[in-house]
Amino acid sequence: MLTIDKNSLSTARSSTDAHAPINLVGGIQYILRQWKRHWQAALLVFLTLFVYEMFKTFFALSLKAIIDSLQATGHPQNLAGILGALFVGFLIAFGSRWLSEKLIAQVGVQILN
Repeated sequence: MLTIDKNSLSTARSSTDAHAPINLVGGIQYILRQWKRHWQAALLVFLTLFVYEMFKTFFALSLKAIIDSLQATGHPQNLAGILGALFVGFLIAFGSRWLSEKLIAQVGVQILN
């Protein structure tokens, strides 16, 4: 059985490779270091993506409510209200997603420059 201690592994890696292998934690740490100067934009991106995910949840629950009311009574109750809320929610979610993509692109350009 082959056993390798950490000291010999790190010495061998540093002498042969220019870059250490990237694992999940190392990749996340690298990304966080790159975004550290842009923490306000990162927070705004997080919040806008949260709004988008909330709309996706609201959309699924609204469809469930429409289907349940169709099965129970034969006609959907408050269909106009549900569809109106879905339309307004779609506009907000679309704007939110567009803003997050724009911010990600702008910060990405700043990181690369």
